[in-house]
Parts: sequence; structure tokens; C-alpha cells
Amino acid sequence: MADYIYAGPGSANKVTLTVKVASNGADTGLEIPALQDITLEAANDVFSFSSLESNAVTQVATVSSNSVSGNIVLDSVKFFGTDQGTYTSSNTGAAYGIFGLSSGKVRVTFDLFMGEDTGSGADQPTVSGSGYITGLSPNISADSPVWVSSFSIVGDADLTVAIA
Repeated sequence: MADYIYAGPGSANKVTLTVKVASNGADTGLEIPALQDITLEAANDVFSFSSLESNAVTQVATVSSNSVSGNIVLDSVKFFGTDQGTYTSSNTGAAYGIFGLSSGKVRVTFDLFMGEDTGSGADQPTVSGSGYITGLSPNISADSPVWVSSFSIVGDADLTVAIA
């Protein structure tokens, strides 16, 4: 029997993305609100070469390109932060907000909880990494009368997985 990661709506299957200022070990994190969709990318690059003694191309896995991206409905406090422009190097993700972390080029760590909770506290997969928030493009339309933005966290280190 196969085990699947269920990410449907509901409290037991809530997908969360939390970011922290990487240089602040005391940061409790900023949970990115109202995720509409999310994509986790862990793509290995491949170096290919051919040699005269073989008819096949040899391929070697090289570095990985890691990222998390998606769309969110904007919350003004979480988007602009609690300090709204008066940041210091010791500030937290909540003080910077998503926009401040991006525009300030602040290195963040992130935890993506993939929403599988059996109720017993087991089988809770979380993918963690670090990088920079980029790709913000807030927009609004008549069909969607709230601000929505795409975002990316471009990874600068290996992803790790923890299953508690």
C-alpha cells in the first residue's frame, strides 16, 4: 500500500511556510499567510560528456537548484512588517515582513510543513532550507478584489527533510 502526502484543506492537513532571519537565532519566524499554491523545486543540474571509448553519453549530477515559490493573498502587516521601514540587523521576520525581507536582501531560513498530520503527532514532513525572497509582484483585479502576489525563495544551500 502506498503512502501519500495529503495537502487538502483542513486543520490536520494545513500546509505552512515559515521564514526566519538567518542571522537572528532568536527569531521565532513569520508564517507566510494565505498560501494559494506552493511549489518546491529540488532540481539537480547534470554535466554531460562523451568519450571515444563509449557510444553513450556519460552524465554526472552536479549542484542542485533549490527553491520554494507560490502565490499568497496579502496581509498588510505580514507583507510590510511590524516595523515598516525601521529595520535593524537584529530584527525578526515579523518585523521586516515579506516585502522588507525581499527589498533588504535579507538571507532567510525557511520551513515548509507539508501538511501530513495523522493526529498522533507522527508523519509530519518538513522541508527546510535557506535563501532569499524574490519575485514579489502584487496585483489586484476585478475578478480578485484582494491583493495577491507571487513569491519565490531562491535557495542558497541544500534542502533538508525532517519527519517527526
